[in-house]
Amino acid sequence: MIRNILPLVLGVAVFAYTEAATSNVYSDGNRGLFLLPQSSAVATSDFVFSRDGTNQTNPANLAFDSISVVAMSYAGFYQNSFSSSMLSYVTPVSRYSGIGFSLGYLYNPNIMNTENLQTVEINNTTVPVWDSTRVSTFSESQIYFHAAYGFLRPLSSAIEVGAGVGINAQRHSLEPYRGYGLGCDGGVLIHFNRIGLKTGLIGENLTTNYIQWDKNYAETALPHVRFGIGWRKEIPYLYGRIQLQFKSLDLLANEGVNADSTYDSSGVSLNRPITKHLRKDPLYFLLNGTYGLEYSVLQVLSLRLGIPFGDSYGGDGNRIAFGCGVNLMHKKLSLDFSYITHELAGTYQLGVSYRWQTESAGK
Repeated sequence: MIRNILPLVLGVAVFAYTEAATSNVYSDGNRGLFLLPQSSAVATSDFVFSRDGTNQTNPANLAFDSISVVAMSYAGFYQNSFSSSMLSYVTPVSRYSGIGFSLGYLYNPNIMNTENLQTVEINNTTVPVWDSTRVSTFSESQIYFHAAYGFLRPLSSAIEVGAGVGINAQRHSLEPYRGYGLGCDGGVLIHFNRIGLKTGLIGENLTTNYIQWDKNYAETALPHVRFGIGWRKEIPYLYGRIQLQFKSLDLLANEGVNADSTYDSSGVSLNRPITKHLRKDPLYFLLNGTYGLEYSVLQVLSLRLGIPFGDSYGGDGNRIAFGCGVNLMHKKLSLDFSYITHELAGTYQLGVSYRWQTESAGK
């Protein structure tokens, strides 16, 4: 199985490298909104541990558990200005492989269209004149489907290696336009199970994420590669378990968040896009990532915290993530909550999940 998959993964990586030289349009700006509260509460820093059907989890992780899980969630962004809903399902296929699926829906209503407003010139500046009779509204929606497969191979009693691939399909409606997209993800993981350490890479848009709006216009999103590492440890004398994790910035510098402040001739502050390269400044990618913490008490209550630093998304001091989860019915049923602060308004997310043991896991 591994010999069959690796040529595909390597071929995808080579294709992504050639495409990255010519693609410069981001068509996947919303993909980070399709996630579950367990991950949003730690600012998605948990991708080396998370195991669900969303595009934010490493597909290699689907093979690292024998439990089947179905989950649903709802998120209200910026005082319910828009919302997203998620349905996720993961299950093992065999002892060393697993699959995951998710379906997400994003809805953004009451977007104002002010293009019909009249304008006047004031001090050589064009200013629109407000007239409610000339203002109309429209809505935006997005359907996002993700399917992934992962497998693992034990190298010894202490080390396991996993790999996985995922496919993303989307329909994006922005009245009166509609686009359809397709992309491919991948990931690898190494698990040092005796010490509870996991590390790995996740690749997004490995073939670039392609969206066709009509016969004359299409977009592609550049690939992203992120490094992650996490440590999980049972602490009996504290009646719980601690989990620490880190996710780096995009190692290909295609994330679009890096900027340098400068000033024009009149003294006005400007933000100028810059590019950071891993080979030139590796320390930068370690110091400007997302860090997360989860502490579980008696396997019943989980407390979570995620903090982006530096140039990571939201890492300007105005955003942190936190949340909690409660396990019921002998850990079969879970209720989860997350909240993300922001200078505009906060985002909350509620979720429920149910898990059960799968017979095929031991075969």
